[in-house]
Amino acid sequence: MKTFIGCLALSLAAATGAQAQIAKGTTLLTGNIGYTTETNKSGSYESKASRFEGNVGAGHFLADNLMLGLNLGYVTSSEDYPVYRPIDPLDPYVVYGDYTTKEFNIGPMLRYYKFVGGDQAAFFGQLGGGYRSAQQLAEPNSAPGYNSYKRKQTGFYGQLTPGFVFFPTPKFGLELSFRGISYENLTGKQGAYLPEIKTSSLDFGFGLSDLRFGASFYLGRN
Repeated sequence: MKTFIGCLALSLAAATGAQAQIAKGTTLLTGNIGYTTETNKSGSYESKASRFEGNVGAGHFLADNLMLGLNLGYVTSSEDYPVYRPIDPLDPYVVYGDYTTKEFNIGPMLRYYKFVGGDQAAFFGQLGGGYRSAQQLAEPNSAPGYNSYKRKQTGFYGQLTPGFVFFPTPKFGLELSFRGISYENLTGKQGAYLPEIKTSSLDFGFGLSDLRFGASFYLGRN
């Protein structure tokens, strides 16, 4: 929450900044990545989780500081979790399973820039949405009585992303952004004979683990 309030305050301050701009007709090429890892320990066992996210996009400025484009995104996450836990917490015999998720996104994006303190720094807000395909795979390895499963889902997503860009040169920018506010609605099946599974979620990502680092090129900008 403190991070979100800080971003809001900086955005308000940007509103009073100098009126620099990215001119209509400029072409944008952009990309960013984010990676997190986490380990949780309890007694004699532990679980490990990691997540990688990458996005690339391209667009055209329809007006000064207003860009419309297309975004492609890929997310993969994995978790090693204890499938079998002994009754005695000090018993070292633990069977771990692997849970992996892969997502692919494609859809339009709309981005607006607000410069602050001249023409080398700007805040931006990006609104995007479109098609999402997700696959979850759980493999409990050799744990007795546990079966692996694969779930495939498709649907749509929407996302609002705040960010900041620094321009070492007018045609090149270094970006820092949060995952932001996202919503998804997916449907699919876990097996041929099981009922349809529907999933909808609203997520807020404004913490340090939600940071993305990226770069952008502004073709045709003076």
